[in-house]
Parts: sequence; C-alpha cells; structure tokens
Amino acid sequence: MKNLRISKTGYWQLRLVIPADVRDVLGKREFKKSLGQLTKQEAEIEANLLLSKWKFEILRCRQQLKNITGTETNPVNLQHLSFDDDHKKRITRQAVSSLELLAGAPEVSNQNVAHHIRERLEDDFDISATEDDVGAYFGIYCKPASYLEQYRLEKLSGLVNKRSEDEHLGVLRNQFIANFPIIDDRFTKRMVEQWWDSFRVCEKPPAPSTLRKYKSHCSAYMRWLRRKEYTLRPNFFDELEPITKREASKKRVIPKRKAFTDTEIGILWSAMISAKKPDKPLQELFLLALYTGCRIEELCQLQECDVKQTETGRLYIDIPVSKTERGEERLVPVHKAIEPIVTSKTGYLVEVGIVNNRYGERSSAIGKRFSRLKSKLNFGADKVFHSTRKTFIDKLKEHGTPEQFAADIVGHEIHTMTYGVYASGAPISTLFQYVDQISYKSLEQQTNDSV
Repeated sequence: MKNLRISKTGYWQLRLVIPADVRDVLGKREFKKSLGQLTKQEAEIEANLLLSKWKFEILRCRQQLKNITGTETNPVNLQHLSFDDDHKKRITRQAVSSLELLAGAPEVSNQNVAHHIRERLEDDFDISATEDDVGAYFGIYCKPASYLEQYRLEKLSGLVNKRSEDEHLGVLRNQFIANFPIIDDRFTKRMVEQWWDSFRVCEKPPAPSTLRKYKSHCSAYMRWLRRKEYTLRPNFFDELEPITKREASKKRVIPKRKAFTDTEIGILWSAMISAKKPDKPLQELFLLALYTGCRIEELCQLQECDVKQTETGRLYIDIPVSKTERGEERLVPVHKAIEPIVTSKTGYLVEVGIVNNRYGERSSAIGKRFSRLKSKLNFGADKVFHSTRKTFIDKLKEHGTPEQFAADIVGHEIHTMTYGVYASGAPISTLFQYVDQISYKSLEQQTNDSV
C-alpha cells in the first residue's frame, strides 16, 4: 500500500497528500497518523478505514466548493505541470535510484519507473494520469498505439477520404506499431534500418509504391509524436534510404497489366452476349469503358445529369468523381457507338444493384463479375478491367492523337511547365475527332444491337 510506511522503530505511519484544490478548505497539506506497532495485516486494515474516511472528507470539501462557486473542481493533469527537460530528467533519475535501492536490482523496467513517478505525482500534485501518459511526458517510453485515435482526428479526419484514412492507419498498425510497440531508449536507428532492410530480402517484397507509403506514413506519425512531446527519440524513418524499383522488383513477380487485343475484345463480348443469363449492366459498362477510357469507378458514378450536349448536338460526359485531381471535371466525348446507352438512362448510367461497399464505391460487385468472366475465359492476371483503359489509350496513339489531347481525355497529368502547369484543357469540340476514330472490328462485326 503506497500510503503506508513502517519506520525504523517498527511503527506504521499512514499519510495522504491533500489535493491542491481543497487544501485551503481543510487548512493543511496532508492527512497523517501513526498506527502504532501492528502486524502488516492489522496495519493495512486500519489504513483502509482511515483512507476511506479521509477521501470522503476530500469529496465533501469539493462538493462544498461546487455549491459555493457553482463550478466543479477538477484534479490537476499533466498539462498543468511546467517541468522543463532538466527537471523531468532529474525526477526520472531519482525514481530509478529509488527503485534500484528498494529492489536491490541493477536495472528496473521503464514501466516501473513510470508507475513510481505516477504515484509521486498523485501524492504531491493530485495528478490524474495513466502510466503511459506519465512515461511519454517524462520521455521514459511511448506506446504509439495509445495515440493513434488522436492522430486520426487531428491529422487525417476530413483531410483525406475514408479509404485513404483506413489505408494510412493500417500501415501504422501493421508496420509501425507491430514492429515498434514501445519507443524508448532501445528504439535506435539500427532497429529501424533492420525493419526496412527486411523488405529487401523477404520472399515477396511489397511493391515500390507500397514501400513509399510505409516510409511516408511511419515518418509522419513519428514526426507528430515528437511534436506532441510523446517521445523525444529521433525520427529515424526520415533517414531511411529509399528502396529502388529495381531492388523491390528482384523477387516480386507481378504481371504487368496489358491492353486487350481486338481478338480478345471479341472473345469477351461474345461470352457476354451469349450467356444463358446475359448481364446487360456489365455489357454496357464494358462498352462505356472501351469507348471512353474511363476508370471503372468513374463510370459507375456517372449519372444522367453528367451527360451534356454541345451546340452542334454531340454528347459528352462531364466526369464528376475521379481517382486523381486531374481526372475530375474533365470532358470526355461520347462515341457514336455508346450514344444509345447514355441517352436511354435515368439516374445512374450503370445499374450495379445494392451497394454494400463501406466506402460507397459502386464498382466493387460488378467489377468482380467481370473478373469471374475473364477467368472462365482463361485470361491471366495481366488482363483486368483496367486493361480497357490501356486499350483505349493504345487506340488513341494508333490514330496519331497528340499526347496533350489524349491526356485531356483520360485525365493524365502532363509533366511539362507549359502544358502541365499553365495550359487549360482542350475544348471538347477538338477532342471528338480523335475519339470518333476509335473502333473495335471484332466487336462491331458481331452486333451493336445487343444493348
């Protein structure tokens, strides 16, 4: 029992520091009483009775103050302390010395040191804090998991979409916290480099883009922990050498996505229209992708109101939602082959049924239907729905479309100062001539009347 001590003469003594907010009311700084020469068990029983009485007296005084002032007094917390770094280090050294003396051991754990300081703060200042908070405040140790929710609210919520937020937190849980659950004086540059180097030698290393996220997210969290003074350890993540694309790809064998050939498009289309239960939404989605080059989620989010008309009567799509900033609010010409689809719809252009995706993405279920279909037709991992976008871009290139116009249609960045920074998108009237040239002979030879 922390308030109970035995003197050298064998007398048990009980002390309880009175919280600062009620000291003036009680007229003293602490309660204390000598219990006499008792056995330890008898002393603890007597001490519990007295402590209950004293704590009741403290509560009564607080209630009295509340009735007088109309406001409730609160215990002091760590933020009320104004200890500088030297003071914190001095308190920590004293705690370590006291514990080593009591335990008779050369080393004590950081958790024991934080526990000892917390008890002292509670006795001397009526501090209300957890051991982890005390450990962080005094720079003894930090548990990164304790502050993840605060980090989410301060740095992520409202600034990124829900999927990006979950991805960011997933990296911190699975990489930062899983590998560095406690940050203390044993958290070294060598430890962080060993974690990083493990990706160079593992059997299936993550993709280079994934590794960049690991480094970026971990470094950002460590930077925030330091700014909040939850830890004083250096941010070793900032010092990591990037893992090059060549290094990461040595053992990573992932098929590069390829465009569909005209023959493959014919095979897919034939399977779609000849199925026992034709999937009309999937057919329409497939055609929209082939003739616009849009991403699957872009197409599934399109509504009737996103289809506009030029002064000459041609239709075009004003893309409202995209994966990238460059992709949003771009204008995509409507090819003659898909005009019947976009003019016959009310509401969404692609019917996907009930949406159960936690991020509100409409493409999840219909995208899986396409994956099942192409797998039945023995297409490999290098051919996916996104291959339709590659196919469309190849068609633009085949017909000599200038790169800046192709970028305007599909929503790619232009990496030059003149066109990329200062130039506006090309007028929609200019883009029609390039989209109108696109054709798929194997598909068009079968039928255009199936939709």
